[in-house]
Amino acid sequence: MPMVYNFVESLCLEVSLCPSVPNSAAVLRHPVRRVQRVEGGGSAVIISLAGGAELLLSWGAQNCGAAVISARDKKSLLAAARQTPPITNAVKSHLTGAQLVSVAQLHRDRILEFTFRKTIGAGFSTERRLVLEIMERFSNLVMTDENGLIIETAKHIHPADNSFRTVLPGVPYHMPPLFGGTALEEWLAAPREDTLMKVAGVGRPLLKILAAYPAGL
Repeated sequence: MPMVYNFVESLCLEVSLCPSVPNSAAVLRHPVRRVQRVEGGGSAVIISLAGGAELLLSWGAQNCGAAVISARDKKSLLAAARQTPPITNAVKSHLTGAQLVSVAQLHRDRILEFTFRKTIGAGFSTERRLVLEIMERFSNLVMTDENGLIIETAKHIHPADNSFRTVLPGVPYHMPPLFGGTALEEWLAAPREDTLMKVAGVGRPLLKILAAYPAGL
């Protein structure tokens, strides 16, 4: 799997389970980090958080994933970029001053959901979500509101391009097709070597390694 959790320790977020999201992996919570700056270059946006963390979200085919990078790496990446992705302005407008309150990996898939909350006055707040789909050339970054309506997306997917789902501003967000196979919890309840390769949400290279060492299961 591409870069997914190598930013966890850098953000010092606590890992807990998310019972409200079926088949989700860990949800990362607290301490919250305020968004101070948003920049973009190439096929990535960089969100500068309070405390000095630089959160890179990339949907590039060759370097998709999420990571915390150094200020030096951010400077180099932005200097090398030939253009600023259009989604940058939308992310900057909605997230500057907001707090990153949780991160979840959905359905043990290559999909990360970042939830931000922003106070708008008199005790009212708005919630925005960034969904990073980490799928090589099909990778995408989508921003939605609290109702799941798409505000902006790095790649616009029209009905003529994809019969399964439409990814455009104003349209409800739907995840890519889920992995088929046996849920990990179901397999763990009755582990069998001959059914290991059917476990959903685990990469085949890892499954092959596990299959070679059945005694360690």
